[in-house]
Amino acid sequence: MNLDIKTKCKECSSKSFEFIERLGEQACVDCGLILSVNPLEETVSYNNASISEIVRNTADLGSHIWSSEVKSTKHFALKKQHTRSNNISDSDRLMTTLCNMILSNYNVSTELKNVTMAYYTTLKKENVFRGVKIEWRAAALTYYVLKENNIVTDLITHERISKVPKSDISRQAKKVAKFRRNSQVFTVRNPITLANTLLDRLDNTPPDLRLGVIQMVEYISRNVEQRDVRFTDNMLAACFYMASKMLSVAITQRELEENWPCSSVGIRTTLTTLSTMFNFDRSKISGYDLDSFTMGVRY
Repeated sequence: MNLDIKTKCKECSSKSFEFIERLGEQACVDCGLILSVNPLEETVSYNNASISEIVRNTADLGSHIWSSEVKSTKHFALKKQHTRSNNISDSDRLMTTLCNMILSNYNVSTELKNVTMAYYTTLKKENVFRGVKIEWRAAALTYYVLKENNIVTDLITHERISKVPKSDISRQAKKVAKFRRNSQVFTVRNPITLANTLLDRLDNTPPDLRLGVIQMVEYISRNVEQRDVRFTDNMLAACFYMASKMLSVAITQRELEENWPCSSVGIRTTLTTLSTMFNFDRSKISGYDLDSFTMGVRY
């Protein structure tokens, strides 16, 4: 861009000048003499911002051109150049947005969202997701992170939230688990942690019920694992139902179904299985003493 102004070049008396946006310099077109320099002050700063804030260019390590500093056409040109030079791609911005949207449905912390994007940076560098749609990447990575941190979810729920087929979530999440050398993340479950999660979801849980449920879950899970039987979500719900009956606390199968990935049919079927496995009459659950039951006493 050539600008004709009244000022003459001190070297060649030319009146034709060029403003270089990238450098913020005004130079003589004929001899190249720099007549003026109008850069914004360059600063280096760092703060503990979230990934989403970094994506919005509100925090980073390096040079900054803040909107409040743009006070002339030349400054505006420098601001545009700064934005164009930002190293965050559109796909990374979209990935951050999708992951944050999905994780927000689980009320996770900002720290966990940051961990998710840190994982993604490594996965992208190693081409783990090469050729995979951005929506599938976000769904799979968030599913893995939730499982790794013992946050209750399942493929059906995650499919509904992310709008990605559960088969694709599972396939891509397994890639993440393999890369992280944590393939057991989808099979290892902590029954006590899961029980506390469900207790927190239920409203106005009496202290006695909380202690009783933990006692029942610990007893059932320990014994079924010794029989090489998987402790399922329906089994956890069945433990809740049994403990509530023995302690005369009103918790319905419908409430459990609304707060946990289980079903009334699944709970009833599991109760039948447990009654055979632990030798008790499921129709007389309310007549058992919880302490005696977990000690193996049946009467």
